[in-house]
Amino acid sequence: MLNSIKATNRTFDSSMPIVVVGALLGGIVLAIFSQGIHSLSSELAIAGPVCYVGVLAVGLPTNVRINKQIARWSVQRPPDDWSLIRARWV
Repeated sequence: MLNSIKATNRTFDSSMPIVVVGALLGGIVLAIFSQGIHSLSSELAIAGPVCYVGVLAVGLPTNVRINKQIARWSVQRPPDDWSLIRARWV
């Protein structure tokens, strides 16, 4: 399990900032070029980036912090409380 988490973190650590910023900027551009503030498509275009910021506000201080902590663990000797930390992450 720990090996797969570390492999996933290595893969996504370099690409996630690009994906996150791209998605957020794309949502903002979509909201700017939408059909006016009172249409459903515009309201959804505005709601997208707002919700995405909410996800970031929750994910960065919790899951990202735990992922960085797990990345420092030894695969052969994880800490004694590793299952508690994994449970918080899940």
